Amino acid sequence: MNRDAIIDQFARDPEYKAICLQVAGDPVDADDLYQELCLFVLEITEDKLRRLNESCLKCFFYRMAQKQFNSKTSAYHKKFRRDGMIVRQHAEDINQAWTCGGFPEDLLSKTQNALDEAYWYDAGVMKLYVQHGTLKAVSELTEIPIKSLHNTITTVRKVVRKKVRKYE
Repeated sequence: MNRDAIIDQFARDPEYKAICLQVAGDPVDADDLYQELCLFVLEITEDKLRRLNESCLKCFFYRMAQKQFNSKTSAYHKKFRRDGMIVRQHAEDINQAWTCGGFPEDLLSKTQNALDEAYWYDAGVMKLYVQHGTLKAVSELTEIPIKSLHNTITTVRKVVRKKVRKYE
């Protein structure tokens, strides 16, 4: 088989997507992982791809899926997982603060004032994030990419934090 036939077979076989779903556990993460691994497979030279196809391309793909998903230095991690891990960490911090007695009333009013002074788009995205609780929910509602929402929320958090400190 030549390179094009191997890649065509690879692209049409649903088992490769099933491997990504098995490794990632979430359909959204699995799709991102599959796309990243497709790019990786397309960069493999024809000789190596032919050898892999003759031995066990699926075994190789499974090992690469595990490595890409679990490694903190992989391209997949840098593009997709790192931002999600940061967001989950902040969500846990907020949840912990809320369950330990809530936030002081003066802090809430200062935060609301700082948010009212923010740019209308940034304030709107932050309010939607607070209402719906997850970036995924806001992304589905607004059709704005998750990475863009994460960047906006990170910027708003920095601006609001700076203004709250200024009020003190």
